[in-house]
Amino acid sequence: MIRDLEELLLRVPDLDSREFMKEAVRCYQAGAYRASVVMAVAAGMDDLRRKLNRLASSGASTQAVTTAAKSIEEQFQQQKPFEGSLISAAASGVGFITPSEQKKLTLLLTTRHLNAHPSGHPSSSEEARDAIASMIDIVLSRPGLMGAVAAKDLVSRITKPTFYPTLKRPDDAFPVVKEEVRLIAPSTFATLAGLVVDRLVESLRAGGRLHPTWLVTSSGSVGEADALIVFLGGMVSLEGRAQEAVAAQIPRLVHEPEAGSDVCWLLAVKPDLVRALEPLERNRTMSLVRSRVEADTSAARVHDEWSRLGW
Repeated sequence: MIRDLEELLLRVPDLDSREFMKEAVRCYQAGAYRASVVMAVAAGMDDLRRKLNRLASSGASTQAVTTAAKSIEEQFQQQKPFEGSLISAAASGVGFITPSEQKKLTLLLTTRHLNAHPSGHPSSSEEARDAIASMIDIVLSRPGLMGAVAAKDLVSRITKPTFYPTLKRPDDAFPVVKEEVRLIAPSTFATLAGLVVDRLVESLRAGGRLHPTWLVTSSGSVGEADALIVFLGGMVSLEGRAQEAVAAQIPRLVHEPEAGSDVCWLLAVKPDLVRALEPLERNRTMSLVRSRVEADTSAARVHDEWSRLGW
């Protein structure tokens, strides 16, 4: 089905980018297909460059993003070709686009070159429409958020001593988590939660739990496993896709002998999180919690809430 270009324009939230793309649509409607392709690709590249700059200046970006943004902005200011580097950075450095989308944008950039110069390339209405629709789908309609690359970088920082400014109580971590995931695409939350649990399981098996209460010691230190579990709790507190991502990891922790207290604490943050589990895994999780009621205060709180709900 052919999509209406005017409707596609409504998916572009940035007003400057929308106005830029409107010129591409007007060229298309006038039959100036070469000009339409050139304007559409230019609109997408400009929007992507500005999104990268916003990420770099946010304070929550990775070093790769900051470095790439600086390099590309220098090329832009010097009026040098920057689009190829920008597409590469958006894919491998930021995770803003997928490998297949990187190939598509690279192809569109080549098509733009053919249309911008007397190359003998015969453009067409289909080519122009594809350039407009693809740029809107891949770049202009999306918020400037980071993907899996940023998720991996974030997981590597969670256990650093400076990650949580203060952590006297577990929920002191929640505002930190909210800020850290603000610029990560919700579609990446499942990957993020999985990476955190991978690291948590590895840490538990290596004896990374400093103590069972997730409170700082007199020396101000916090165990690696403690830092990771309160991060997952922060994701649960955000609800939506972040919460769903953690729920999907609960069965892994239920089967991990050293993670019983972690499961109970996560459920204490959101007792009805078990509703997101498949029936068998839900029963296993509830059985684990009930077996720990006498010895685990988190398990007791969860059990009391389940009783109140009639479960």
